[in-house]
Amino acid sequence: MSLRFRGFLTLVAASWSGQSLSAQPVGTAFTYQGRLADAGTPASGSYDLQLVLMDAGAGGSQVGPLLTRDDVQVTSGLFTVSLDFGPVFGTARRWLEVRVRPGASTGAYTALSPLQELTSAPQAIFSAGTAWTGIVGKPAGFADDVDNDSGGDITGVTAGAGLSGGGSSGAVTLTVDTAATQARITGTCPAGQSIRTVNQDGAVVCEPDDDTPGWALGGNAGTNPGTQFIGTTDNQALVIRVNGQTGFRVEPADFWEHNVIGGSFLNVVDPGVFGATIAGGGQTLSTGRNRVTAIYGTVGGGVANTAANASTVAGGVANTASGSVAMVPGGESNTAGGWYSLAAGQRAKVRDSAQSGDFDGDEGAFVWADSTNADFQSTGPNQFLVRAVGGVGINTTSPSPGGLTVGAPGKLTFGASTRQMLDLWGTAYGIGVQGYVQYYRTDNADALNGFAWYKGGTHDDNAYSSGGGATLMTLNQAGLTVNGTFVSTSDRAAKQDLRPVDPRAILEGVASLPISEWSYVLDPEVRHVGPMAQDFRAAFGLGQDERHIATVDAEGVALAAIQALWTVVEEQRTELAWLKARLADIEARGSGERVIVRP
Repeated sequence: MSLRFRGFLTLVAASWSGQSLSAQPVGTAFTYQGRLADAGTPASGSYDLQLVLMDAGAGGSQVGPLLTRDDVQVTSGLFTVSLDFGPVFGTARRWLEVRVRPGASTGAYTALSPLQELTSAPQAIFSAGTAWTGIVGKPAGFADDVDNDSGGDITGVTAGAGLSGGGSSGAVTLTVDTAATQARITGTCPAGQSIRTVNQDGAVVCEPDDDTPGWALGGNAGTNPGTQFIGTTDNQALVIRVNGQTGFRVEPADFWEHNVIGGSFLNVVDPGVFGATIAGGGQTLSTGRNRVTAIYGTVGGGVANTAANASTVAGGVANTASGSVAMVPGGESNTAGGWYSLAAGQRAKVRDSAQSGDFDGDEGAFVWADSTNADFQSTGPNQFLVRAVGGVGINTTSPSPGGLTVGAPGKLTFGASTRQMLDLWGTAYGIGVQGYVQYYRTDNADALNGFAWYKGGTHDDNAYSSGGGATLMTLNQAGLTVNGTFVSTSDRAAKQDLRPVDPRAILEGVASLPISEWSYVLDPEVRHVGPMAQDFRAAFGLGQDERHIATVDAEGVALAAIQALWTVVEEQRTELAWLKARLADIEARGSGERVIVRP
């Protein structure tokens, strides 16, 4: 245990163990009384003391021995010890240095400052053994150092205040002047009466005691709260003091909505404010006081806290609820500057009207900040902001650091209204619901914008990198790839407005369609064969625009062209069969007609 001092030892008395000189020497010991304060509070308990006599108040030398007094009992700051430094007192001045430590400690002593000068009584030790020859300034009658002179040097006796008589020769008498001096009281009063007046001759005049009841230290019974109370009947505060300092007061205010102030005597409610409460706390320094600046504000305790209009600071250090009906439940250096706002933790800030440009400040904002020693401030009204470097957990005690973790059986629910429900990278990326449609949105600022679906791997910031996993799907301006192939729906029930086509016309379009070999800009290593979307659109008028060819359209055109080719082949086959049959007939008749058949 170590003793810390917030003050210094104050000497309150020093007295001799002997009160008068006599033929017997009184010795060199004397009684010393002192007062010890620990951190500004009167100390109590057992302490070890070291006491040193010095020849100067600062920078002096030790005089006499070092005295040690162990386990000195200190009660309410007061202690008494007997000291004996030997015959070291003369006409020179002396100062006492006191060193102290707790009685249970074996550590170093703490030297208290300043040193205390010993005056009057200690110096009288010198006179106990002083010979006549050592006295300076002797009257003429004692010049021979022998106290045997007859007669005297008194030339007259003068009556002082309250006396009369005296004279300059012969026997003189001094008499008490009754006009100036009160005679000793000789009268008494019977039971039930008290002294009202004391006459000049000591007689007393009595009067009946005042029977008005008071509040007893042991409590009262049978009181009537309608007529009996502790308090004031004028426009003055009711003050309760502790150790001589104000500890609690009720201050009068408008509309009889009085202010109640506890804790430090420096805690304050601003002028004109009513209905305010400071329950306690505050320091005895103006910078550490608790304060209410507007009506109905409340500060529960803590240090250097401030509450405004109907706002509350429950405790903590240097917190401010400056917005109306705002709250800071505790923590340090938090500010709830908006109406109906709340700030908690460390350096959580809700902007006030001056910071936000709004009369109400960032009203309705809730800002909670963890122990990170940096401001965490709102940026608008009705926000719910949380700084949690260790993560936010719902149904879990092990959240991902810096993230939100929802444990079983929890889930995130966004209600039943259509909107973009998740905003990613601002609002350019996100997930939402339209009428009967769930969508995924990307930005349109770059040709790489698109979607990817990976299996396994870890996150990689590079576009279309699976991070060591497998790529199941990609969708971008280059098209859609699903496991290297593509499958699209072709259910009749999913189609409408069916119209017949002319396969021969489509075949003619295919015949005239330019076909090239090429590679995608985003995939230059892979070669492909096919038409350009612009040519395909011009030839068939299909698809959503001139930059894309839907696979279903390409497949349909190919199938229609195949059908047209099949028809042509069938027609040629029919014609060939007819020609073969005719030839056979001619040969069978033997007409001798010469027929030339060309392939």
